[in-house]
Amino acid sequence: MGGSGPDHSQKVEIMFKVVRALDRDLAEWYRLRITGTTVRKGDIVCLLEGASSPTIIRPFCDYFAVIMLAVTPIGHDRIQSRTEAPPREFSLVWNWKPSLEDPENLPRKERVGKHGELDYGRATRLWNNAFIWKDLARHRAAKENILRAIQIYGEPANRRHVIQVTEDLLFEILTDFDPKIFDLLLDRRMDDIHVTQKFVPWILRHSNLQTVTSLLDRRGDEIQITEVALIEAVYNTRSGVEMMALLLDKRAHKVKITEAVFLRAITNQADTFDSRYRMVVLLLDRKKDEIEITEAIILAALTNQAGTFDFRYRMVLLLLHRKKGEIKITEAVFIAAVNGDDAYMSVTSLLLARKGDEIQITEAIIAAVRARGINGKAVLQRLLVLRETRLHSEVRHTQHQ
Repeated sequence: MGGSGPDHSQKVEIMFKVVRALDRDLAEWYRLRITGTTVRKGDIVCLLEGASSPTIIRPFCDYFAVIMLAVTPIGHDRIQSRTEAPPREFSLVWNWKPSLEDPENLPRKERVGKHGELDYGRATRLWNNAFIWKDLARHRAAKENILRAIQIYGEPANRRHVIQVTEDLLFEILTDFDPKIFDLLLDRRMDDIHVTQKFVPWILRHSNLQTVTSLLDRRGDEIQITEVALIEAVYNTRSGVEMMALLLDKRAHKVKITEAVFLRAITNQADTFDSRYRMVVLLLDRKKDEIEITEAIILAALTNQAGTFDFRYRMVLLLLHRKKGEIKITEAVFIAAVNGDDAYMSVTSLLLARKGDEIQITEAIIAAVRARGINGKAVLQRLLVLRETRLHSEVRHTQHQ
């Protein structure tokens, strides 16, 4: 913040927030003509609805006060906005001189309702202000405001009021605030939240077990467990395994484990190897008869870059153990096993031991194994023996006929 000039002006640095095209905030200097109250650090430049020029406002508790109604910088036609912040609602006060010097100097009647309970209108102002602080990256203030608002909303005297919690606001709370705030909102004002099919996947990814349990128990008829929702449950930021187990316990008849869901369970890079393995075990335990192990699933288990060799070997072994009779080792699958690193020879040996009689030994497979040189020698010998045995068996069968 610069000082005052001889022409009754003030040099002001404006920091633009929410700059989508850049990875950093953008600051520019402007010289403003002083019209009474000096602009100071922390004041906010905003464009009021219907106004042609920006306004400078100053925060005071749950209000904002006008510092400069129409900002026209000296030497510039106007202040060029650099942001894409969404429109926000807030309470604006003019000529409230006591509050301009002391943020806590608010009338008592605005703090406490008629019967001493916290004022519902103040909660709404705090709620609105929280999103403004979030836009300005003042996260501590945003968190404090929204927590205080939710606490007031949850007071018994305020339960009769309906708060407007739009889907967009819920997404902002889920993604930009502490997850505990979202859980608190659901706990205090569950009935005011409209459950949409766009919202369900988000809550399954970002919320905790207690919140989702409450949502299923109280609003279960509105919740459709779609493929997209199950994929988001796999990616739950706290515990995908526990979230999926909850859905299987509460809505087993609505949970359909498709190829896409199972693939995400195997390849989820955001989770640990152990958690991914436990997820696949859970799905096979609870939905084994409904899960079809396709070529894509076997290839994902073999070539998954989000896992160590040991993890991939254990995953293939698990699938062979649980679904051996349904698994087809295609040419693409066997070549993928052969083309892995040197340790992959143990995977090809596993496939031969468990499914050798069903593998079609093609020239492409033989060529892939030969290309591994000495490392593929043992596998090559076994393949050649299998092919020779099959040829002799076919000849004897033909002669017998």
